[in-house]
Amino acid sequence: MGNRRCGYERQIQGRQAAVIEDLFNGEISISPEEILFTHGVTRLELSEWLQDKRFNREIRRRIRWAYRCSEILVAKCAMVAAAKLVGLTDSEIPETSRKACLDIISLLRIQTQRKKVSSRVTSVSPVDSPEPSKRLDPETADLLLKTLADAKRAKADRQAEQKPNQAS
Repeated sequence: MGNRRCGYERQIQGRQAAVIEDLFNGEISISPEEILFTHGVTRLELSEWLQDKRFNREIRRRIRWAYRCSEILVAKCAMVAAAKLVGLTDSEIPETSRKACLDIISLLRIQTQRKKVSSRVTSVSPVDSPEPSKRLDPETADLLLKTLADAKRAKADRQAEQKPNQAS
């Protein structure tokens, strides 16, 4: 029990702790090799550290946390990107509106596919499973369809205008 603290094994200390800290919280431009060199860690010593359960457990924990932070950042940006994408459907440039609508439709398809996949998986944790996608409300669907139709008409008009010019 002397080695345990709050139910965990003794924490990483010394150079191992410093190396892990620099790997995950240090300058992003510094390579892992440079960090090891800075701390005077030889290949043999690193090999020994990699056999240490505590060292490996802490590395895995930090990696999981880094990925989780990345997922949170992407999720936050996704909300902003989605809002901007919806705003682009009302663009005065028909091609921009059309592309925004197509992107929204593509995103909805992806969400639907994820929902189908997650419903097939029986042991998905609540954190990993996507929230059920919401259906488009009639007003948004109408706006998307109208924008697509307008963009298609505008493209046809441009092509019609170009044909007489090409014949000359």
